[in-house]
Amino acid sequence: MFLAAKLLQRAYKIAYQANVAVYDSHNYSLATQFKMYFDVGVFFNRNRWVKNLTRPEKEGIKYLRKELLFLSNNGQKSWILYALVNTTTRFLGYRIGLVEKRLLLHFKKRVTRNKGFWKGQTSQSS
Repeated sequence: MFLAAKLLQRAYKIAYQANVAVYDSHNYSLATQFKMYFDVGVFFNRNRWVKNLTRPEKEGIKYLRKELLFLSNNGQKSWILYALVNTTTRFLGYRIGLVEKRLLLHFKKRVTRNKGFWKGQTSQSS
C-alpha cells in the first residue's frame, strides 16, 4: 500500500487486471485474520496520508456485497454466515488498529502478527 501510494503521488498509474486469477493457498484462522487487519489499521493510523488516498471501508463493503452475491448465486448459501463472521472479525481488527495509539503496548503485542514491530517501543513511544 505504501509503495502504491508513493507511485500514485509521482503520477504513476496502477492498473487493475480483472481477468487475472490469484490462488491463495493460505487458510487463516479468524484470530490470524484479526491480527492481520489490526496491523493494517496500525499502518493506516500511522500513514494517514495513504488512507486519505483511498477508501478502505467503502472497498470492504463493496467486497462483502460481491462475496455474498457470489455465494448466493453459486449454491454456497451455507457459507454466508461464515463470510459475515469473517468480515466482521477483519473489520474489528482494522478499526482497533486505527486507534492503536490509545491502546496499551502489552495489548498491541498480543494482537499483532508483527511482534518485531513493537520491540524496543515503550508505552510512551508507541
